[in-house]
Amino acid sequence: MSMRRPMGGVTLSSEYATALRDWRRERERRTDSIKQAREEGMDETNIMADPNLPSPRGWWEYAVDPRGDGAPTSESSNAPGQLDRQSNLNTDSLLLSDWWSDEEPGMDTRAILSYQQMLKSEIDNVGDWFGYYLDEAWTPDIYIRTSMADYVPNMFNIFMDDDGDRLDPSKQEGFFRRTGQTLGQGLVGYGLVGGLFYVGVTKFAPKATEGIMEIIEKVVGGSFETIFGIREEFVKSNKRVKEAKEAITGD
Repeated sequence: MSMRRPMGGVTLSSEYATALRDWRRERERRTDSIKQAREEGMDETNIMADPNLPSPRGWWEYAVDPRGDGAPTSESSNAPGQLDRQSNLNTDSLLLSDWWSDEEPGMDTRAILSYQQMLKSEIDNVGDWFGYYLDEAWTPDIYIRTSMADYVPNMFNIFMDDDGDRLDPSKQEGFFRRTGQTLGQGLVGYGLVGGLFYVGVTKFAPKATEGIMEIIEKVVGGSFETIFGIREEFVKSNKRVKEAKEAITGD
């Protein structure tokens, strides 16, 4: 893959995507184990001391040492984090993998789609569903945004090439052409987003709010009318009972 820094985002390798998935799996597994231990009555001190209940790790911590068996460093090493390339304990480190620095200029839509499908296949509860559609569905971690055009969602992008893919500024030759395309895509995309938001706020939101308030008013008013009606009938019923008693006793 190319190491050229483009005027646009870059898509990370499929190996990077798989490593992110494996890290998420480990994190969820560790979180669930600790949660289960708490439910079974284990206190925090014992949880922290139990080697079978390791704490969830961040992405960088996992990337440095996936096996968790140690990551020796060397002052003379030029590797990321000065990891010792000669140590057998570092053979699992993602930072020393050949693909760690690989990237594809621009938005590789097929690679991103494969990554998103991989994540969607692991959704098994409502929390995961919301988490995916609030995060990865819009900003997949394997795509690194570097320009304003990269932040325009696909649904607001009107520029495409002959193959139907999103038009990519990184594939343009020359600084000014790349800059112009980035600016154009960004301004048009943000204009569409802003226009939709403006129309929604100024046209539909007031009507929707008015309709909701009218419904609430009817529900509340109807509820009070029903309550008062029941109370009135109750009073009338008590009055008839009292009158009947008086007729019988002559009081």
